[in-house]
Amino acid sequence: MALHNKEIAEMLNEIADLPDLKDRYIKQAEETGLKLAVSTDAHSAGNLEYMKYGVAQARRGWLEKDDVINTRNWKSLKKLLKRT
Repeated sequence: MALHNKEIAEMLNEIADLPDLKDRYIKQAEETGLKLAVSTDAHSAGNLEYMKYGVAQARRGWLEKDDVINTRNWKSLKKLLKRT
């Protein structure tokens, strides 16, 4: 899987037994500058507990705060979204 476009953000949805992206692809995304969003893809309030799995998977892929777009404040996120 080759990731090249640094202007694109990908969403990392996590469900306990069904991770979206393997850690090696998350690391590859980080190395190429691709920004990710960690999400639960929740369809009910009870599904929000799955965020811990998304955060854990992001950590396994060596993501830092700056690599995850939904850790940004509104001003910073708005600026990033205008680039795309």
